[in-house]
Amino acid sequence: MHKELVIGGSGSFRITPIGLRVIGKPGIDEWISYGEVIKKIENATPWVIGDWLLYGEKWYGEEYTQAIDSTGKDYKTIRTYQDTCRAFGDSTRRRVNVPFSLHSELAWCNEDEQDKWLDICESEGLKRDELRKRIKDVKLLAKAELGKQIRLDIDFRRGDFREVFRDIADGSVDLILTDPPYPKEYLDLWDGLSAFAARVLKPGAFCIAYSGQANLPEVIRRLGTSLEYYWTFCLYHEGSTQIVNGINVMCRWKPILLYQKAPKRKIDNTVQDYLVSSGKQEKGDHEWQQTESGVGRLIELFSEPGDIILDPFAGSGTALKCAHDAGRKPIGCELDEKSYNVAKLRIAS
Repeated sequence: MHKELVIGGSGSFRITPIGLRVIGKPGIDEWISYGEVIKKIENATPWVIGDWLLYGEKWYGEEYTQAIDSTGKDYKTIRTYQDTCRAFGDSTRRRVNVPFSLHSELAWCNEDEQDKWLDICESEGLKRDELRKRIKDVKLLAKAELGKQIRLDIDFRRGDFREVFRDIADGSVDLILTDPPYPKEYLDLWDGLSAFAARVLKPGAFCIAYSGQANLPEVIRRLGTSLEYYWTFCLYHEGSTQIVNGINVMCRWKPILLYQKAPKRKIDNTVQDYLVSSGKQEKGDHEWQQTESGVGRLIELFSEPGDIILDPFAGSGTALKCAHDAGRKPIGCELDEKSYNVAKLRIAS
């Protein structure tokens, strides 16, 4: 029988490569106390590995990469450990009561920002998702402040499309391309969109709208009150997926609804009804932001250079930016003030 290797431990507890060995029968207080030790070891592990890697990088150059496999971690994890330890190279700035994962979220900040957010994490006990949301909100507010100062050379208005677009001439728009809000409480907007599109679109022109699946039957019914149903495209999401709450379904695609103003006519070119939203999901400027790859492809398929493309739910401005970049004439509006100003900054960039 081989001798058991002891890595560490204290009192009645010994840590081995395959578990915990208990010596004798420790009391409950000692058992609870050692639980705290285990927690500290777990929290310290990323810091220990990261510092170990930085030491090897400094003193052994390229040779240090030969030892990376001995950690048993994948490359992405190793990089996270290393980059976080480098960002907090002065160990006195690392917070014992703030998890390593929160430090890693702040590795991109300057030191003053890191210290500010760590103070908040420590005092408020923020979780990782909460910290991400708080940082995102601060970034968006900063973008919105910059956007306030920008004057665009396109027609982009703030307000409800049913009010701010009263002056749009009947039959003057070549394409409506938009992404209305999906929750049930916004279903009345689809009635308004249908009536508005029927007024401003040129005869035979399309209203193309992204939609969620939860209220799809009702959305289809409401869009059809003033327009003709043409087809439904599938937008497939590469990369990460999301679980739809309440029905235990992993969602990997989004419906894109094509409706047409009478008279109904066949499109000129044969197109495939399956689009791929390539690359990382783009949610940095808006909760419901769509990828430029998907929007850009729809603009390419259903419009020509110089066409007027209107988006009554502009959000972060994806459709307007893509239309502008593709040589179309974008018109849009957004109700939310912060989103409106963030979109201005994005379109101008």
